[in-house]
Amino acid sequence: MLRKTLCVIYFLLVASNITACGMPAPPYFACPSPQVGLPGGDVASDMFTASEPDAPRIAAFSHEAYPDETVFLTGTGLEGAEFQVGFMASGGQLVTRHASVQIATDSYALVTLPDRIPRTFYFLWAGKEGKWSDAARINLPEPWWAYPNDPRPGEQVRVFGRELAVLPTLSNAYIYLERNDKTGQYVAPDFCDR
Repeated sequence: MLRKTLCVIYFLLVASNITACGMPAPPYFACPSPQVGLPGGDVASDMFTASEPDAPRIAAFSHEAYPDETVFLTGTGLEGAEFQVGFMASGGQLVTRHASVQIATDSYALVTLPDRIPRTFYFLWAGKEGKWSDAARINLPEPWWAYPNDPRPGEQVRVFGRELAVLPTLSNAYIYLERNDKTGQYVAPDFCDR
């Protein structure tokens, strides 16, 4: 019998690519235990670094935004901060670009993403005096629930959430199903949409 938990995973970053840019790595993505190989790459073992104590802090943000769209952020220390958006290039390297500040106070900011970046998911950092916030993760998959709650082998399962399909085409998703005995496999969805 399949466990109720479905993991939708479609991307992991390599921490060394991020920390080489001087910004904190995004929080680690939870993976099945024991870890299984992901399509297209290995799982990094430690991908979390905390921001410095006096760096700007991002508390909440728009979860969905694309090139030349504006992200709303709340937090502390945002006034006077610069913002960098990061995404993964085709070779697996992190690329960062400057994001334009429309308005910023100490507790909120409106930041527009560059217009010439790929339509994918992003990491957004706020920085001031060389100290960077933890990354806000934009366009990452957010599985909310699955139906039925107790699926049987061979039964169709529907996964609901936001950004579950792989960008930019939205034509595929990576879904990992785990059994009670902790064995599992990736399955191809019959249909996927945002």
